[in-house]
Amino acid sequence: MGEQRTLFVIFDGEPSHVIEPLLGPGLVPFYEDSVRILKVNRIRSDEVGPISSCNLHAEVITRQGGTLLRSYEATVGVSGSKCGKDEACHEQNLVRALQSFLDGFALAKSRGELGNEVLSEADLSAPFVVEASNSAILRVDAPKRGLYRTYMQMRMDQPDTLNAIELREAGNSLGDGHMVKLKHIPEAVVDEYWGLSDGSHAYVRWGKSFLRLERAGTEFFTSVPQPDTQDATAAALGGLFFGLIGGVVLSVATATSNPPIICDLDLLTGDLVPRSRDVDSSSYAQNIFLFTRYAKGAEFVTIQCELDDTTSLAKGQWTNFKFPPRSSPIKIEIKAATGSEVVQLDTNTDQVSVYLIDVKRDGELTVNELGEQMRNSVIRDLKGEDER
Repeated sequence: MGEQRTLFVIFDGEPSHVIEPLLGPGLVPFYEDSVRILKVNRIRSDEVGPISSCNLHAEVITRQGGTLLRSYEATVGVSGSKCGKDEACHEQNLVRALQSFLDGFALAKSRGELGNEVLSEADLSAPFVVEASNSAILRVDAPKRGLYRTYMQMRMDQPDTLNAIELREAGNSLGDGHMVKLKHIPEAVVDEYWGLSDGSHAYVRWGKSFLRLERAGTEFFTSVPQPDTQDATAAALGGLFFGLIGGVVLSVATATSNPPIICDLDLLTGDLVPRSRDVDSSSYAQNIFLFTRYAKGAEFVTIQCELDDTTSLAKGQWTNFKFPPRSSPIKIEIKAATGSEVVQLDTNTDQVSVYLIDVKRDGELTVNELGEQMRNSVIRDLKGEDER
């Protein structure tokens, strides 16, 4: 986290020290009957300039009479002051986000609005999928006109419609209504909204303006203009950027000649995520594998990743694996004619790791991770034409 880059943080296991004070005795084994289960599907904590944030999507699943029912699901988000290295600050944001989710659940329960969708045992560990059956915005050709105070209002196509809205094209719009501003509404009030709909398209707030979301099947995306340095500073101070897009935009804020950044809408959290692989993976962990020496009959090695295609390397060639963060390691298997070796890659970091692949004269295959000094020396000598 910081003003110029995004740092990913993954909770390794359940953050029970945060959740337990909220749920108290509600934390019981999920297989017991007549209990409610809190299933957190995604947590995204971020910090841009002086603003920190935490967005999460969660469900409440009820086991009743041997049947699993999805009682409630929602996305919530909170923001706060800069956390820096203060871990307690980020924990407080998570507590506030969880409390906001539980408050929403309590309100739905008091209104008799809890759901009763029947689930299978497999659904307890399966990812939650945003689709037409649970998201009204995916069932309509044109969303209802109005203002969205939250992302969930957009997803459920339930905008505030009490006040009529008038829109005008923003000065730095890409044209054709891509970026608009609200007329006759104070800027301080604009900050209270996640987005809006003009009756044809949904828009997501970007600073004091709103960016049109284009739809492609069941996905939404938009083009985010890259601001100049002054705008980027104002954005940070005003808390305009949240999620991954914040760090990306601020990091390239001085490059005013660059084209807009294409961002996809994360349908779980309502965040904008850069589509460009180069931009999106700029802070991912890098894992470089260099084939340095081979024995007769072992001119090539193959590298098989559980999340990627197989790569073949000849002597002197190298490859670089960059993965988004996850709580569990990623398995990499290196194979030669005489044997194989498995390496577990930790993605919960933004560091660079270098591994040397060596096949000795007797055919023994070894894969060794280098220390800092040797690592830096190898990186300096890598040639772009040898990358595979």
